Amino acid sequence: MNIPPKYVFLFLVLGTIVRGQEILPLIPELGHIKTEKPQKTSLYLSNLLQHIETNKTGVQSSQQSIFYKKLNESIYSIDQDSRIQVRIKCTSGYTDVLNFLKRENIPIMGKLDYLKMIDCRAGADQIKMIVNLSDVRNISLVEHGYTKTGSVTSEGDTLHNTDIVRQALRVDGSGIRIGVISDGVDNLADPQLTDDLPATVTVLDNSAGGDEGTAMLEIVHDLAPGAELYFSQGISSSLDFINSINNLVAAGCDVVVDDIGYFGEPWFEEGPIATAVRNAIENDGIVYASSAGNSQDEHYEGDFVSGGPQFTLNDVHNFGGGDWAQEIRLNSAQTFAIFLQWNDPVGSSTNDYTLHLANQSLSGLFGITADQPDTDNPYVVIAATSSGPITINLIIERRPGAANRRLELEYNFFGSASVNQFNNLPGSINGQPAVTEVIATGAVR
Repeated sequence: MNIPPKYVFLFLVLGTIVRGQEILPLIPELGHIKTEKPQKTSLYLSNLLQHIETNKTGVQSSQQSIFYKKLNESIYSIDQDSRIQVRIKCTSGYTDVLNFLKRENIPIMGKLDYLKMIDCRAGADQIKMIVNLSDVRNISLVEHGYTKTGSVTSEGDTLHNTDIVRQALRVDGSGIRIGVISDGVDNLADPQLTDDLPATVTVLDNSAGGDEGTAMLEIVHDLAPGAELYFSQGISSSLDFINSINNLVAAGCDVVVDDIGYFGEPWFEEGPIATAVRNAIENDGIVYASSAGNSQDEHYEGDFVSGGPQFTLNDVHNFGGGDWAQEIRLNSAQTFAIFLQWNDPVGSSTNDYTLHLANQSLSGLFGITADQPDTDNPYVVIAATSSGPITINLIIERRPGAANRRLELEYNFFGSASVNQFNNLPGSINGQPAVTEVIATGAVR
């Protein structure tokens, strides 16, 4: 059959558009920034800054509002004034950087002195000034946390027989202060009206918003109706989480519970959140309980096994039986992020791994670049969007000169999805639930 050239051209263009709409980077990759890692700033932050600069019109368009909404619903944070939540890592001049932020009226969201690390919310022009400070080593986007919620409504009072314990031992939590760390307590007043929560709940920080915190407080009140209840959000950033631990301890809480996780927390060693929890247990004598999460179906751990070069990639990971890609099914249009860590020491990684996304038939790669927020850390993330249901493949690449390492994969899907191959249970708990003295609660699959 002879097809006129103009129709052939049209089919090619349409095919390219459809293919491009299937999987796109969460943050548009513009110009040279796609392939050249800028000094100090992480790749995704640089792309976002360039996107803001390119689309600067003075009035935010509806398309820009949708883009910001998508960012905030995923793992990053940006407000309607284009102020981005960023993490600054400093050299010896940590105090000087703090003073600079205060002079410029840049809101400081959290800080960790011993790591010389600051979270703040800054506009594009302010970030450019921060980058130029000689005492700034690295600046990247802040990943916010996620709630480890399940699909079943809790009936903990009956399942744990606490009603029997209360009756037998004549205890109800009176004289005990219990602190909850979660996303928010926006509708706290509603369960107070129905006596599902006491009239007084001390809220230290509800700046993030949400109601998973309200639900957790109700569960705690069911189990220990006599206890004083406290709440502080810990989902905005890992430094916010640490602040909440310290503030709840300072408020006199005897028990602290949380249901928040962070994919950026180390998997092969104790990270800042785990250290803060351990310090609260050992130094202040608190009891700490944390949700373990349900991660078996969305987790992979294994030693790197060479699968040889594929496409233009140096050396890809053989997941098993010669299969060098992991199949993932996205059942709907959605944003998603996939995280890779390897067992180099945090702060002094000397090896380089990265992630790639390929189509279902493994005939081609999607042009999406993974971000390593800090080249000293053994951690990369690839964030993307799908315009509809699609099956993709995930590829791990060992970059030239890198040694073989043990690998961890975690996935954050903001829609219905499944990891169809090689997901496993070992190592699926990280962060504060993995601390020996912490009571890790709930299922792990």
